[in-house]
Amino acid sequence: MSCSESPRTSYNAAPYVWSVVEDILSNSSEIRKTLLQVIHGAGLLHHSYVIYYAANVFVNAPDIDDQLIRDVKRFHSCYFSEWNFTIQTIYLIICLMENTAGHKLKAYTRTALKRLKDFIFTTMIFPFSMFVSSLFWGLYMVDRELVLPQSFEQVAPQWINYSVHTVTFLLMLVDLLLERKNLHRQFPSLTTLYLFCVAYDVTLISVSFLYDTALYPVLNLLSNEFQLLLVLLSCNISILGFFHFGANYLFVREKQV
Repeated sequence: MSCSESPRTSYNAAPYVWSVVEDILSNSSEIRKTLLQVIHGAGLLHHSYVIYYAANVFVNAPDIDDQLIRDVKRFHSCYFSEWNFTIQTIYLIICLMENTAGHKLKAYTRTALKRLKDFIFTTMIFPFSMFVSSLFWGLYMVDRELVLPQSFEQVAPQWINYSVHTVTFLLMLVDLLLERKNLHRQFPSLTTLYLFCVAYDVTLISVSFLYDTALYPVLNLLSNEFQLLLVLLSCNISILGFFHFGANYLFVREKQV
């Protein structure tokens, strides 16, 4: 880029996407705000019940002579989908705080809360929800035994599966359509993503080697070396694929000064 060229604008490729959305929701800021409050509230109620069910019903369900079910109950907090579900729950709480009490906060606090909300969404909610839903349902359509064997339904109803792998995606999508998401700076986001994925890599590999347990049935088909490659590839797909897609086409970039 020559010195005479103007710096990149804050909208990147996002204006086209948002112009369509805003045409649909033009002059309806109150409707949009109300929809967001309802969706965030319903989403938080849904997530809270799922967490309650997992903590009080699923984990305490009678033991069944099935190694997979025993592993899921023992290492339930080590699954990537559960990490994503927890992050989205925290995000929904922040959204409700902004929706219900934002007008009572000082301008600086409101701005900081909005930036935090946008950071969590663009950095984790969007790429992780895309990754979890697409990978899970992709493998499920090939062979459900690779990700969620039929035997799992002995202790957890099918709606749990949809709550963790589909509802999270739908909430993310509706939230994205109803409200612009600002990507303030890419470096902190990419750093956070890499650190998060490294933490999960360490968790998965530790469970695999220390307890001789594959968290996902599909990993039983691979050698240890391929397991590591799969983990790294999964992280790369999430980071480089979904995050950059959102950054280039969906999120509004802040102008760097």
